[in-house]
Amino acid sequence: MILADKIVSLRKKAGWSQEDLAEKLGVTRQSVSKWEGAQSVPDMDKVVMMSRLFGVSTDFLLKDELEEETPCAAAQDDDTPLRRVTMKQASAYLALRKAAAPKIAIATALCIISPVTLILLAGMSEVQRFHITENAASGIGLCVLLGLVALAVSIFLRTGAEAKEYRFLEEEPFETEYGVEGMVRQRQREYKDTHTRLVTVGVVLCVLAAVPLFAAMCINGSDLLYIAAVCALLVLVAVAVVLFMQCGAAVREYEFLEKEPIETEHGVTALVRERRAAFAPEYDRANRIGAALCILAAVPLFAAVMVGVSFLMSMSICLLLVLVACGVYAFVRVGTVQDAMDRLLEDGDFTRGHKAVKRRLTALAAAYWLVVVAIFLWHTFGPNGNGQPQYSWFIWAIAGVVYAACVVAAKAFVRKKV
Repeated sequence: MILADKIVSLRKKAGWSQEDLAEKLGVTRQSVSKWEGAQSVPDMDKVVMMSRLFGVSTDFLLKDELEEETPCAAAQDDDTPLRRVTMKQASAYLALRKAAAPKIAIATALCIISPVTLILLAGMSEVQRFHITENAASGIGLCVLLGLVALAVSIFLRTGAEAKEYRFLEEEPFETEYGVEGMVRQRQREYKDTHTRLVTVGVVLCVLAAVPLFAAMCINGSDLLYIAAVCALLVLVAVAVVLFMQCGAAVREYEFLEKEPIETEHGVTALVRERRAAFAPEYDRANRIGAALCILAAVPLFAAVMVGVSFLMSMSICLLLVLVACGVYAFVRVGTVQDAMDRLLEDGDFTRGHKAVKRRLTALAAAYWLVVVAIFLWHTFGPNGNGQPQYSWFIWAIAGVVYAACVVAAKAFVRKKV
């Protein structure tokens, strides 16, 4: 059976007209008619699209000696027609998520900064000139905390209700009208620079968030100064989270590139490999700079230790963080682009084996860190705890090292198995 006959047979089994098939493939009905009449041959990318639509392999379509092939399990087992996303629905969903992104980000930031008033007033109550009692500080601080959390929850609930009709995009398989995928990919390309910039700024802010706290340690002031430094740290982290949330909402629909096996149209792999080869020099240069900065970051600290001046010690820690932040900026800037190409090529950390392991590690990581938090709270505030978190920091250091070792071991196991 030749290709033309196979197209006719598969189209009729699917219950489609020539117009239906043409619409799904993004061609004219005359093109489909010529294919079925053996007057012309479809391009390779159209053959790949038909193999997906009909649930057969490209070998079956192209090789005349293959007469029959059982469609894939998804095509056989699921007789329910897939929900179809129209251009209007896709545009409305993107507009809705774009409008919701800053609201969700702000709500998350409100949860982070909610204890700021309580902490600040508690510090002010320790200073007599402010004339604030401890009870008043606690009462006002708790009211503000609960108010901010309530406001954040209301924002979460409202944005969730607005997006309820699009929940099937996360929970069910679906198909898109012709032109929808191209429109989304075009918007993704337009958003790429903004995404990279916001993620980079967010990472740098999180790293620099500890600087005010260390700066306060340089001055032998009252507890109020330390409290203000902690508040500044929380605010910086909140701003960083806003940036992370905004850019994350825009690329959420492409998470399948990290989690699921994919196949690409003809020519996509070659295009991505060409771009990755062209990007390799910039990637290597940025990694060398970032590694050098992270290594050199310890130099000021060692120099201050040799001098033995406490003020210089604190300042050197601040300089260390700044240098590490610059190194992280270099890593993130090029890593974001490199990871995007690796996802499309299913290479590096995004091979099919790694994706399978990552799905398992996600659940295990959540349980792991919950256990770490429980251990920290028990060790610090339990019956035998000292009530001083500054003496329990080593738990996080050990947990981070163990987690990193487990992830590295899992990746090595996957590489060996693959």
